[in-house]
Amino acid sequence: MRILGFDPGLTGAVALIDHSTLEWVLPMPIRCNSLGRNEIDALALFDLLVLHSPYSMAIVEQQHSRPTDSRVSCFSLGGSYQKIKAVLEILKITTIEIAPQIWKAAILHGSDRSKEAAIGYVRNYFPNTSFRLTPCCKFDDHNLAEAALLALYGATKYRQG
Repeated sequence: MRILGFDPGLTGAVALIDHSTLEWVLPMPIRCNSLGRNEIDALALFDLLVLHSPYSMAIVEQQHSRPTDSRVSCFSLGGSYQKIKAVLEILKITTIEIAPQIWKAAILHGSDRSKEAAIGYVRNYFPNTSFRLTPCCKFDDHNLAEAALLALYGATKYRQG
């Protein structure tokens, strides 16, 4: 099974697991819009997914606004989330939306389910994969880690046979 994992947002990421092998994990493609603000580049995401198709399904972390979130950040995150879902729908990729509490409880059980726990888990599970945004980065990126874990969640929960 070829499973995509999406950690939505402008600093989010997308990962592909083929059976239990992490094929790739990449930061979300971003572009500057006409207002000078960053947004997900839906066309670049579309091209990336077409290049590596086919897929069995996509696991997308559900997004919700919180009372403490600013209006601008809610609007931005909601737009990013909907762009990802639209690209997956256009490509006819079965999409499962999963709350962070559910996938983290399944994958990161026995930990505090923090961003650091996610990074530690992927380092152990995929020891030959870098989770740094660039070779110059000193630290692993939690968004790359969480995208990989979302794909892993899908691969373990929905495996065939």
